[in-house]
Amino acid sequence: MKKTLSALISSCIILAFVIPCWAEDFSSPRATLETLFQAIRDRDKELCAACVSEELRQEMLENWDESDLPDEFEYEILEEEIGESEAVVKIKMISDEYGEEEDELWLIKEADGWKITMDTYDDYEDIDTCSEW
Repeated sequence: MKKTLSALISSCIILAFVIPCWAEDFSSPRATLETLFQAIRDRDKELCAACVSEELRQEMLENWDESDLPDEFEYEILEEEIGESEAVVKIKMISDEYGEEEDELWLIKEADGWKITMDTYDDYEDIDTCSEW
């Protein structure tokens, strides 16, 4: 009985550290956006901030306002153009609060993976910004 209880407690401790890591995936631009959208659904401020570039993270945390987040939404990734260290992804968001919107999100590759940035296409070198969606 004591071994079983000890094993159960050990398993719970291990799961407590492993499960949150599964929620974060910055291995590709698509994975980062999927992580972001799940963080928005969960109202997870820290995970949302982890999805943006290091230079924007503090500003995002300081300006966090949950009332700006849609209660429910759907999204579709329409197009992706990925370079070695930069990417642009065209998405469609649908929510009751904001209706249907299409937008382009720019990402850069940082040491810990792909992160959303607010830079413009003029700042990128290995993306063919002349292509038509």
